[in-house]
Amino acid sequence: MLEELMDENLIKVYLLNDNAKDLQINLYDYSSKQKKMDLIILLDKKWRQINYRLPQPNELFWITADLL
Repeated sequence: MLEELMDENLIKVYLLNDNAKDLQINLYDYSSKQKKMDLIILLDKKWRQINYRLPQPNELFWITADLL
């Protein structure tokens, strides 16, 4: 479903920087098919690292609707 939302440009995806001292939120550019696949692979890897539990707000990623 994430891929379909990205295909239709209905969302903005923000990645959280794990390595930063303070929480950093960066807009992810998924303008190509490869970048979309890279994002899905990255999220799957990070989700696996937290044992597929429901993530905390400061884990994994954030999504906002971009309906305007």
